[in-house]
Amino acid sequence: MQKNVTKMRFSSICKFNELVEYIEKNEKVKVFKLNIGQPDIRTDKSYYNGLKTYKNSKKVNSYSDSKGNKELRNEFAKYYNEKIKKNKFDENNVQITLGASDAIINLLELICDENDSIILIEPFFSDYKIYCDMLGINIIPLTIKDIIENNVHIKDNCKAILFSNPSNPDGYIYSENDLRILINIAQKNNLYVISDEVYSEIIYEKFMSLAVCDYDKTIIVDSVSKKFNNCGARIGAIITQNQYILNNVLKIYDARISISNVEQFAVIQMFKSKSKIFKRNLKTYTKRKNDVEKFLKKQSLIKYTIPKGGIFFFLELPIDNSTKFTQWLLSDFRKDNKTVYILPAQDFYYNNNVNNKIRLTIANSSKYTIKAMQLLIEAVTEYRKVNNDE
Repeated sequence: MQKNVTKMRFSSICKFNELVEYIEKNEKVKVFKLNIGQPDIRTDKSYYNGLKTYKNSKKVNSYSDSKGNKELRNEFAKYYNEKIKKNKFDENNVQITLGASDAIINLLELICDENDSIILIEPFFSDYKIYCDMLGINIIPLTIKDIIENNVHIKDNCKAILFSNPSNPDGYIYSENDLRILINIAQKNNLYVISDEVYSEIIYEKFMSLAVCDYDKTIIVDSVSKKFNNCGARIGAIITQNQYILNNVLKIYDARISISNVEQFAVIQMFKSKSKIFKRNLKTYTKRKNDVEKFLKKQSLIKYTIPKGGIFFFLELPIDNSTKFTQWLLSDFRKDNKTVYILPAQDFYYNNNVNNKIRLTIANSSKYTIKAMQLLIEAVTEYRKVNNDE
């Protein structure tokens, strides 16, 4: 395990953070951050009221159940039952985790031995690749087109299919037919299917949760980070009817003793206001998506894909290498003492062979994002001149 960790790369999302911090502090440069999905929308007051209530009602902040607070587990179960219009889950089908990332790492650790394989559907959340590196798991990269066209070869040691829905980074939403095909492949090959649904309340087209599927090896991963706009709480969940997974993942959380008791209590209060929170957040993101789309339609330099869900656009720039371009933006490009921090798309693919794409977040206000994109267009034009690429 040590050799795996020492070979790991730092997350691409944070790769240039130290450089950004340096130029902001020492050069006093304004850096527009388009690299990370940390929303600027205020976390709902129900969460903070929950923190106050806990403080005033508890004399001792004790450990919670290692499965997670029973009421919170019940809230996650009710949420998914409402989503699929079926009384399928109860609190015993839910394990509370330290965010979605923690859930996925522990699931992969449980499902796979070192040198086993999993299918990642490209483009995939870049940190999935890091989790696999850490655990010594091999990756089988497939596109949804590969899967629909049945261009799939499953290795004997393949254990699971992992994807995010809506997709981070490109906002793709898996159709009912997509999910049916995935389940068929999984059943034929005895695979687990793990759906990361953290963006599933930020949807602009019809959405179907994996929870509707009755295959006994389906697992949903969720968190309050994006759908509740509460990234700092670090509260996630594993939702499944698979008792092998629930029984064994509990051993990991028994060893950790407890997730933060206070955070769980406060998040319960958010669930009680969930309809209001989801409606407000979706209205905000829909406006931002539409504003960015309107801006992109007025220019011809950048090609783009409109997301069906989530808070990211995939952009294609007329450049040679987006990682190199990101470095140049931070090291060399200045316009009125401003620059842009973008996220290259290479790490959203297994073979790093997508050289000119980036992921654009709409986590910030439309005004902020459009100012940054205007600056980005000027930067692309200058970069092409510098590199004789026009």
